[in-house]
Amino acid sequence: MNAHIINAVSGAIISPMVDKICKKASVEEVRNLYNSLEFLCKNELTQEAFSMLHIIIKTSGVRLPEEYRCIVDNEKLRADFVEEAIADLEDILYDLE
Repeated sequence: MNAHIINAVSGAIISPMVDKICKKASVEEVRNLYNSLEFLCKNELTQEAFSMLHIIIKTSGVRLPEEYRCIVDNEKLRADFVEEAIADLEDILYDLE
């Protein structure tokens, strides 16, 4: 799976997820999620960051693209997905503020 597909999957998940989160939480809480994910990645805890993000994605109720299953099953793709998700969150937060 190439970077373009991972980027598309992240975009298809993260934006609707944030929309759902913002109905119940503040923008500041989304920023805390972003900061937490970034902190975990900077401290080489990418798999933990994916686990946290995966739980939030699953509980948000967003529709998951079929390709997401491949990401869940592959450690390297999970790390790439987390990086894309962080970038998407950063863009979304910029637009929200």
